[in-house]
Amino acid sequence: AYEGSTLVGTVSVTGVIPSGFDQPEGSISFDGATFDSVVLNSTSTNFFAIDNVDVRSATVPEPATLFLLCTGAVGLASARRRAHAKH
Repeated sequence: AYEGSTLVGTVSVTGVIPSGFDQPEGSISFDGATFDSVVLNSTSTNFFAIDNVDVRSATVPEPATLFLLCTGAVGLASARRRAHAKH
């Protein structure tokens, strides 16, 4: 997995070849680092297949929500400063 052009993690997987198939079956998981691309390679001389891809991402606050939170904090600080100046 890569973040930009920086390699942030690798996974090596071996699987079991089910009866009637000529390719291994297994699972791959990657956790713990931020990445924006994945590169898959195989040492198989024929091909490899991917099925049932499940991608889960962390919840990231929206920029608008963060902006509103910061604006509210600045407004409260300003109101407190004005109230303190009157005394």
